[in-house]
Amino acid sequence: ELQEASLKIRALIEEKEIIKALGFKEISDIDQGQLVPEDKEKLIKTLTKLMKQAASDLDFEMAAQIRDKIKDLKT
Repeated sequence: ELQEASLKIRALIEEKEIIKALGFKEISDIDQGQLVPEDKEKLIKTLTKLMKQAASDLDFEMAAQIRDKIKDLKT
């Protein structure tokens, strides 16, 4: 169980690193006008994983913020 938790933490760190690599500090900083289509798709996949993880961790407020950002990116 400890190993599983460690893997989840590692995955979250990697996903947050993707967001930073795209030039954004936080999810709220993401501006879709600055993204090329490939990065946009990668970001949507990453945010979807983060949203699901936040929901499973019972952090529903964060999950909702991420959901809203995904909606913004898809429009």
